[in-house]
Formats: sequence, C-alpha cells, structure tokens
Amino acid sequence: MKEILQKSLQGLSSPSEKYNALREGLQHLLLKILDDMGYFKDLSFVGGTALRIIYDLRRFSEDMDFSLQRPRDSHFDFRKMLESIIRQLEIYGLPVDTKVKEAGAVQGVFLRFKGILQEFKISRREGEKLAIKLEVDTNPPLGARHESRILQKEFLLTVIHHDLPTLFAGKLLAFLYRAYTKGRDVYDLIWYLSRKTRVNRTFFENGLFQSTGEKLSWSQKQLIETVTAKVEALDMEVARKDVFPFLDDPTEVRLFDKILIQGLIKNIAFDSDSY
Repeated sequence: MKEILQKSLQGLSSPSEKYNALREGLQHLLLKILDDMGYFKDLSFVGGTALRIIYDLRRFSEDMDFSLQRPRDSHFDFRKMLESIIRQLEIYGLPVDTKVKEAGAVQGVFLRFKGILQEFKISRREGEKLAIKLEVDTNPPLGARHESRILQKEFLLTVIHHDLPTLFAGKLLAFLYRAYTKGRDVYDLIWYLSRKTRVNRTFFENGLFQSTGEKLSWSQKQLIETVTAKVEALDMEVARKDVFPFLDDPTEVRLFDKILIQGLIKNIAFDSDSY
C-alpha cells in the first residue's frame, strides 16, 4: 500500500503538493477500508471531501464527513468501526494514534499517521504527523437521498453518498448558520450555483428545524434573499485567505466576487420548485 501511495506523489515537487496528494491518497484508502468492511450499508459520504473525490471539485479538503443513512441507528457502533479501521491500517503498515470526540450527535476522530511524512520525505520535523478528521453525524436531518457509485482511484471502490441536491442543502445550512467566515463554504457555494444544482427542500427544511427549533417552509424568494444577504455580509478577504491553500488553481480566488455570486444566486431553487 505504501508503494501505491508513493507512486501518487511522482511528478510533484513542492512539499505542500506532496502533502495534499498524500492526504488525498489516504482518504481514498479510508474509503476503501469502509467499503471492504461493509460500512456503506450504514454510512453516506457527505461534505467537501465527497465533492472532491466523487465530482472532482477543484479544491482539497481536510475532513471526511459521513452521515448515518438511518438516523440514530441503534446497530451502528462508532468505536467498533474505528477499531476495525485502525487494525486494517496497521495491516497496511500505516500505524495511527487517535483523538476521539463522541460528544453529541456527531462522533469523530482525528487519525494521526505516525512517521509517514518523514518516510515519504515530505517533512523533516521529527514527530510531525499527518492528520485526517473523520466524523459521523448520527442524527442528520431526515429527507436525504442516496446514490451508489463505483470510483476508480488508486484502486476500485464503491461508495454510498448523498445526491447533489441533498449535498447542496447541507452546504447551504452550513453556509447560512456557521458563526464565522469559511472560504471553502463560499467556493462550494459557487460550484453548486454554477451547476444550477437544485436544493433538496425536505432535507433543508428538516435541517432548519434542527438549527432553529421552528418548523419553517421557505419560498424560493426567501431562499434567494437570505443567501444574498449572507453573501453581502461576507468578509471576502478572509474567505480568500481561508480557501487559498486548498485550491488546485489559486487564481480561482478571483471568483470570490459578491456581484458575480449574487448573479448566480438569482437562479437558486428548491427541487420542488420550477424556474
């Protein structure tokens, strides 16, 4: 397995390029492990890393986010899954130490790969580790729709993931209710809008209920106005600085333009609406 990962770094020169490529290769490997162990019968792959790996989003992503297909499934055991992942990584010669977070509905772990940055000559700092955060939302909003896809990466694997309207609904909820400016949210918003992706209304409204405690049903006009107001309030310089290290093409920060984004927002719609 290390030989496969090493091969993915060929042709790359800078440490940052190699770091990003190695992290992505390890993300592919974690998906393979979950697939091999049958965990996609329980999990759905979501978030920015899902967009990157499945849809070739042109930015890197640090975290791997998953959602239970059946919320609060009593049969899902996060600790048991984690033990299986660690054991399989050790078989591949990739030992990790972990920091687990299980408070609330979101259960997570930092997988910190020991010695791999030094072995692959990406870092000379003794003790520096490459970390990947893996999280599972055990109580996601109801109404998600799922798809199955075979991926050809360093190896073939199958993943279950939210469909694009559901992924977009999840991103909108994060974008609207996150307490700070995250440039990766803005980049993903531009990506969805440029594809004219519809929003899964059921998932979005159930997510609103989780966020606000109120049963809300938004019109297309309210959705447009709310997203527009959020974009208008953004500190674009902060957003650009946040996303810059993660871009395949750093010149794409030019897209962080409020007028450009607001022009795209005019066509946003729920999947139950018509233009």
